[in-house]
Amino acid sequence: MAADRPPYWRWELDRWKLMVTALLILVVLIGLSRGWQAAPPTFIIPTFTAPAPGAQLPAAAPGDVIGSAGPGDTVRIFAGDVLLGETQADAAGAFRFTLPALAAGEHKLLARTFGPEGVLLATSAPLKITALGEVAAVPAAPRATEPAAPGPRTTPTPLAPPATALAGVQATPPTPPVAPAVSPTPTAPVTSPAPPSPSFTSLTDGAVLVSSELIVVGGMAAPDMQIRILERAVAAVAAETVAEANADAAGHWQVDLSALAPGLHTLLVTAQDAEGNQVSAAAPITFTVLALDRPAFAQPATPLVLVENTPVEIRGTATAGATVRLFAVDQPLGDAATGPAGIWRVLLPGLAPGEHTLTVGALYGDGKLLMAVAPLVITVLPLEAQPVLIHPAEGSRVHSCQPLFLGHALPGRVVSIYDLQVLLGHVLPEADGRWALRPNTPLALGPHTMTVVAVVDAEGHALRSRPVTFRVEAPAGPCLQPGRVAPVLESPAPGSAVSSDRPLLLGTATPNSVLRIYDAVQFLGEAEADADGRWSFRLDLPLTPGRHRLTLVPMEGHSKEGNPRTQLDLEILAP
Repeated sequence: MAADRPPYWRWELDRWKLMVTALLILVVLIGLSRGWQAAPPTFIIPTFTAPAPGAQLPAAAPGDVIGSAGPGDTVRIFAGDVLLGETQADAAGAFRFTLPALAAGEHKLLARTFGPEGVLLATSAPLKITALGEVAAVPAAPRATEPAAPGPRTTPTPLAPPATALAGVQATPPTPPVAPAVSPTPTAPVTSPAPPSPSFTSLTDGAVLVSSELIVVGGMAAPDMQIRILERAVAAVAAETVAEANADAAGHWQVDLSALAPGLHTLLVTAQDAEGNQVSAAAPITFTVLALDRPAFAQPATPLVLVENTPVEIRGTATAGATVRLFAVDQPLGDAATGPAGIWRVLLPGLAPGEHTLTVGALYGDGKLLMAVAPLVITVLPLEAQPVLIHPAEGSRVHSCQPLFLGHALPGRVVSIYDLQVLLGHVLPEADGRWALRPNTPLALGPHTMTVVAVVDAEGHALRSRPVTFRVEAPAGPCLQPGRVAPVLESPAPGSAVSSDRPLLLGTATPNSVLRIYDAVQFLGEAEADADGRWSFRLDLPLTPGRHRLTLVPMEGHSKEGNPRTQLDLEILAP
């Protein structure tokens, strides 16, 4: 039968096999090429869930901090600028870190998440705790040849034998074991342990720093040991000394490397003990210094409060010409180019009600992001939260010096009505949000611009209504005389912050009138306006740091307080 087959039968079968195999390889290559497309960067801002803010913990054993971050993120815990250690979030994003012994006093903890290449992703809000009691001396770190204590929650700096030290750096050979002496009473000989190798604690391999910021590098070593930081060039074998320092009595050391040029750097820390032995870190640390300014938000640190469907312009700073990207958690909101003055702007449409945490990053390299340290929190309220002045209407004319004001606001929140800067009164809206107020002070003839201010939350954040302008004409009752004006504070500007706790107040009022000045209900003193209506007042007693509500009350005669009164806010900064 084999002799009857055509001579080319086997060749035809092999060709089909080759065609099928080639087709399968093509399908695999197409699938792989699609799988290699980079996903957009996503990250979650870390948060602390325990302990509670302001917690008082024992200094010797503060316990654990617990929080959440992105699943699998590397989380580094800092006390101020000092790195305490790192851990890794699990698949659900939860992380736990055991705090080391802390010095007695107040500490500000931060959780920072880093990507696979050591790029900073996000920083948590600070968690303030207080460490109580005295702390015993912290033992020196174990030698590289000794097994480290198990620590499933934290990642200590690894110490390996310095067998691959740089040229010119001598590594300390391991101390050979000493046999115990034989005597009637067996005793083990007392030997001095080799000093621990120095290590980096505030700098990790692959980290990304910026040249515009203070670059301070710290670590641990044996107490009172002399530390030397060496830099190795990319193509060089030898290393050059870039900084020196001495470890303190607790083994901490710190150097300023802000003079490093932008680019890739490889550092090695070495030290010389009291006996002249030289030790080195387990491995060099390689990191990048960028010639960029870290992007930041220009808005104040206090949360912004807006109403839904209200566009808002978000502003900030970055390196001139850099492209920044704005995020709401991990959702990109838009890109913007930084202008020549280092200012960027992103106009956001109306946001949905709720709390929004915004972050910003500057693009560099192959689509990488240099993230801002502090996020911006915006609270968006529903439309009904914004107060509204319904009557008098815009552009209307009223024939009363004490018109009835009608409006709408959130129920249960205090509403204040202002004629420019002059406070006319307060009112509490009804359960359905409606409110009504008739001012005790008659209004002067002419135009008036009214604004309604409503407190919207327990923190004291307030929303303003749109201003409404109307005219008072042909009053049926008494009105203010044309020469009588409401007192005004010109300096410092109302709502501003001043560094002096006894600021000089300057303003205007009715000529030759007397003003009483109050801080809430506390009487501060009296000021007398001159013939031009100018007055000044210097406080006798200092004001405490914080926000103060001042009231300017004109006097009618020697002892009667009159109207109209002016209320304004000033903030005294801490010295």
